[in-house]
Amino acid sequence: MITANPIIINSNAVKKMAETRGVTTAQIFFRFMMDIGVVPLTGTTNETHMKQDLAVLDMPSLSSEEIQMINDMLSDSI
Repeated sequence: MITANPIIINSNAVKKMAETRGVTTAQIFFRFMMDIGVVPLTGTTNETHMKQDLAVLDMPSLSSEEIQMINDMLSDSI
């Protein structure tokens, strides 16, 4: 899911969300997926990425504005 959405992951909006929280853009997208009720799956074999993926479970939810912003980007990319 993440690698299929490089435009969103590399967008200034998602980069700013990540910078504000001190996380990666991939973590923001994972949190977004969880916030909209999707269970994100990871196929990584990289230990660092696994730890980052699991850390999302402890992240606070994105704001409704942030969720809508990412939803809008997804709609525009279809």
